[in-house]
Amino acid sequence: MSRHFDGYRELDRVLTKIAHHQRLDAEDKLRIMLLPMMFEHPRHRSRAAWLVTEALDAKKTDDATYLIGTMFACNYSTIANPEKNKILEVLEMSQAFQELYRRFEEKGMAKGMEKGIAKGIAKGIEQGIEKGIEQGIEKTAITALKEGASPSFVSKITGLPLEKIEALHKQIKQKL
Repeated sequence: MSRHFDGYRELDRVLTKIAHHQRLDAEDKLRIMLLPMMFEHPRHRSRAAWLVTEALDAKKTDDATYLIGTMFACNYSTIANPEKNKILEVLEMSQAFQELYRRFEEKGMAKGMEKGIAKGIAKGIEQGIEKGIEQGIEKTAITALKEGASPSFVSKITGLPLEKIEALHKQIKQKL
């Protein structure tokens, strides 16, 4: 394949081949994907992309839709908004695009659910550990109080508020 292409000539060649229902070989498909890049002026790139999209869309095949999609993806940043929107409309109406979109949506949802479940498990473990630590500190406080330690001393060594220690101390005295 030569390095230099005349965009207008290439566009005419491709459109003629499509209009005459001639088979597009791998080189033709590659040239279609890169066709808009063969034009210097952004407006001409956009126009070429739209003309190829119209011609291929008339074929109504998954292969044509795939070709439109790859051309669009390769040239997304160089296609102007009016043509970009029209090409997206064509793609959205195709069965192949809708199926692809559905698959990506399902994979995205599954991946999102996986992440959500993983975060939930991590959060649950974290909360469980925190609760276990709190219960362990409280148990230590109760043991220290039963052994005769003062509520202010127990508050200092456990880090629990004095009010909480005093409430625990009161409960211990009531049980005795």
